[in-house]
Amino acid sequence: MYEAYEIWLTTDQGTRVALLTNFQQMQYSIIANDVGQLSINLPSTFDTSLLVADRTIQVWRAPVGTNKMSLQRLYVIEGWKYARQSGSLSIVARAFGSNSLLARRVIAAYSGTSLAAKTDYADDMMRELVNENMVAALDSDRDMSFVDVAPELTAGPILQMRFSYKNLLSTLRSIGDASRAAGTEIFFDMHADATSSSFSCEFRTKTGQPGADNTDQGVLFSSEMGNLENTTLDFDYRGSANVVYGLGQGSGVSQNIQEVEDTDRSGASRFARKEAAVSASSQQEDDEVTAVARSALNKLRPVRQFTGNITDSRAARYGVDWWFGSKVTVRAEGHEFDAIVRAVNITLDEAGQERIQAKVEYES
Repeated sequence: MYEAYEIWLTTDQGTRVALLTNFQQMQYSIIANDVGQLSINLPSTFDTSLLVADRTIQVWRAPVGTNKMSLQRLYVIEGWKYARQSGSLSIVARAFGSNSLLARRVIAAYSGTSLAAKTDYADDMMRELVNENMVAALDSDRDMSFVDVAPELTAGPILQMRFSYKNLLSTLRSIGDASRAAGTEIFFDMHADATSSSFSCEFRTKTGQPGADNTDQGVLFSSEMGNLENTTLDFDYRGSANVVYGLGQGSGVSQNIQEVEDTDRSGASRFARKEAAVSASSQQEDDEVTAVARSALNKLRPVRQFTGNITDSRAARYGVDWWFGSKVTVRAEGHEFDAIVRAVNITLDEAGQERIQAKVEYES
C-alpha cells in the first residue's frame, strides 16, 4: 500500500516525527499563486499528541514507472478534528501549502515610505516585499531563518503600487494580477526543499508558466484522447474596444488627446468600431500619451478563453510527461493551443489508488 508515497509528519524544524501510514484517505492540491491544501483521514488509533500546530506534513511521491521519491509539497498543519460517522471514528488533519507562510506577514510600513510604495518590475517588486518582510526585515523578529529569496530576474512589466499594512500574500497576488493585465503574467511560489532532519524555502518567480514547458513532449490532451474533460471554450467580445483616445495634459481644446486604432477590428463590420478613453494626465509628450493609449488598446482586445480538466493516463503520466505548472498542448472544438496547468488535486484512497485531476487554462 502506498508504494509510490511517503507521507512524513515533521517538526517545524523539519525533523521527521512519524511516517503516516494506514490512513483512510488523503487529498492534496497545488494551486498557482495561491495556497494549496491537504486533508488526511488518520485512523482512530493515531496518537493525536503528535498533531501540533505548525508542524508540517511532507508529501513525497515517485511517479508511476519510477522509484525515485521527490518532495511534492510541504504543508503546514493548521488544525485537526475528530469525525465520527456510523459509529466509526477518524481523525482528520488539515494543512496548508508553503505559500501560506506568505499570508503570515503584512507589509509593515507607513504609507508614503519606500517600503510601502514602489515603482519597479513586477517580479522584482515581489522579491523586495518578501525580503523586506520575511528575510531581512527592519524588525528581525519578523524574519524566517529558513526562507531565502531567489535572485532578481527583472522579467515583468514596470508597475507602480502602494501597499501599507496590507497582507503580503494578497499583495503578491494583486501584483500578479496587475502584471497579467499588463501583458506578462508573473507566477510566484515558496519552493520547499527537505532532508530527513530539516527543510528550507526559497521564494521564486517565473514568467511563461509556473513549471516546465512540456509542449515539445509530443503529448496531446483532448476529449478524443480520453485525457481531457469538462471543457469550456469561450470567445468573449464584451468590454473590448478597437479605438482608444489617450487623454493627456491640458483641458478643453488645448488638451493633448491622441487616438490609436486597430483597423482590422474596427473595420470588421458596419458597427464594429468600439471606442474607449483612458487617462494619461501625467504624460506631456504626444508619443507618451500615444503609448498609454496603445497599451489600453492591447488590454481591450477580445478574449478567447479555455478551461478544462486533464487526467493522468498511460500516454500522459503525471510527474513524467506533465506536472503542476506545466505548459501543455490542448485540442478542443477544432482549436489547438498551449494551456497552463494551474491547479492539481490528488486523492489517495486507503488502497493506495491515486486519482489525479488538474485544471488547465488558456487565455489570448
